[in-house]
Amino acid sequence: EWMARVKEIVDWAIEDAKLIIEKAKGIEGIKKVYLLGFSLGGAIASCIASDELIDRLILWSPAGSMVEHAELWYQRNPKLENGNAFSGGFELSYKFVETIKQHDMFEGVKNFTKPVCICHGEKDLAVDMVAELRKLLVLKKVPITKYADSGKSCKSIEGRPAFKKMLSDIKNGLNIKNV
Repeated sequence: EWMARVKEIVDWAIEDAKLIIEKAKGIEGIKKVYLLGFSLGGAIASCIASDELIDRLILWSPAGSMVEHAELWYQRNPKLENGNAFSGGFELSYKFVETIKQHDMFEGVKNFTKPVCICHGEKDLAVDMVAELRKLLVLKKVPITKYADSGKSCKSIEGRPAFKKMLSDIKNGLNIKNV
């Protein structure tokens, strides 16, 4: 069962992300590597960010504050038959809580000096935008650029003009710090 291997999965995700970036940097013609991480992937991207590894960090609803909140979420939410808590549309095992507490999800971003773009909806039910932005802004000391598409689905960019504008701005090299 995959839940019994949560620690390995989190550790593998961190190591795999580093390996994928190194592989991408070795491809002829690749001059810059931008790392985009969504939700837990955003936390992992924050964890591994380094000036030597990537040129820009894009965090989409990063769950880096999960470390502080995971145990509370687990305790406060109803338990399923398998013992996992059901929270915000996903299952959360206590093994995951124990594993995530072993990592500093902001380890890399603390010393990352290149541009960071944070995209986070105000109506996100799973990841608290205020907690994430507060933590990242304290670490990075950067201003916020607001694109108003909050409450929209992350499954598609259709019908999301503000999100499309943000992606275009990133692609065109505008120095967007936070969204």
